[in-house]
Amino acid sequence: MIPFVLFFVLAVIILDLQLLRRYDPQFFSKTFDMRRSHVILLLASLFIILLLSSDLLRMVALYFILVILPYYLYKRRSYQDVCTDSRRLFELTFDAHGVVLSWIFGGAIISAVISVYFDFVLQFDSQLGEIILSAMGTSLLLMVLVYRASLRISEKGFMQNVALTRAHAHWFMVSLGPMLAGFAFALVSAMLITSRKTEVVTPIGEVIANSQSLDIFWIFLFLAICVAPAVEEIVFRGYFFRVISKTKGLFWAVIIISLTFALLHVGQYWGDWLAILMITLIGFALTGLRVISGTTISSIVMHYTYNFFVVLLPVVMIIVNNPSYVRYQLHGDEMNFPEKEELLQEALKVNPNMAEVHYELALLYASAPKNKEKALRAINDALLIHPKDKVFLELKASILESVGRFDDALIIRNGLMTRSVSDQLKRF
Repeated sequence: MIPFVLFFVLAVIILDLQLLRRYDPQFFSKTFDMRRSHVILLLASLFIILLLSSDLLRMVALYFILVILPYYLYKRRSYQDVCTDSRRLFELTFDAHGVVLSWIFGGAIISAVISVYFDFVLQFDSQLGEIILSAMGTSLLLMVLVYRASLRISEKGFMQNVALTRAHAHWFMVSLGPMLAGFAFALVSAMLITSRKTEVVTPIGEVIANSQSLDIFWIFLFLAICVAPAVEEIVFRGYFFRVISKTKGLFWAVIIISLTFALLHVGQYWGDWLAILMITLIGFALTGLRVISGTTISSIVMHYTYNFFVVLLPVVMIIVNNPSYVRYQLHGDEMNFPEKEELLQEALKVNPNMAEVHYELALLYASAPKNKEKALRAINDALLIHPKDKVFLELKASILESVGRFDDALIIRNGLMTRSVSDQLKRF
């Protein structure tokens, strides 16, 4: 993920430098003519940081984003005074590049502050909680940047400039059509998810699985379903689509917006290539709908519909296809040991690759002194499906300790501790 972010920032800066050089070569040379002392200071500070770091790639990325990027943003500010109405396309592209670069720098600062707050003030380890707060902060920053930049597109106001009006679009293209398209994509995604023989572990899936707070999970779900679609559509299909279509043309606007939308989701679903393919197709569908309808409202409606049903449909399919597991979840507390075991065994017959059922079975067996070996087999079956799941590994360590295999349990716990420390270090 870090190489991708660094590459993305470098690509935007290179494009921005070419734009500034073409606009005014003499002013460009004057603005970016760095003093020798500045160059020496930057190189010396980079050398010291690399000398003291064990993760060179991460430190280079952080140094570039937190040191080089703000220095570059400071330098390019002088161009705001030389923008003229006669170079309208330059101004639009200049503003768009500024939004991206300012958002990346501001987002890095927000994420760092939140990470420090969790670690040293709250002293509470919640990776999902940090992701939620970082997403909220960076999304708010992005919306402010987009709002300010969009006002420079025309004098018609924010709603018009990001196409948040119906315009002359037919009601079907604004409401029912996008709903049907969103539902169709969600149905295909849900069928692919539930039909898998093995579950793919993704970075975001692992974070959710390891979350200890149900309240934080519900907040995450609310933001994903109710907030993210509007923000992403206003930013991508609203502002940036408008800018790119004016400066590069409609064809390139569709290609760039769709692929950028997909690439920015790659980090969440890394390793699940089917999910990445679906996100790419959805990105093109959302952008195509924006082109056909002429309004961002249609892509917002489709995005909301997709996010809602892609969460709901897999649950419905589990209820329909595996009623034993659903019954266990709803009434398990009221049942005795044999009844619980029977329901979980029935659930495994329906779907042998459902890791949660193996885990529940391991918990059940672990509660009975005579079933420790069964518990160990059940948790091993769960780990075959999700080998990195923190909750599964902790249960296995507990079971091993209960049967006297303390050395094996210690190996697992040391591995979990090492991974936790590694995750902490990756935040800085």
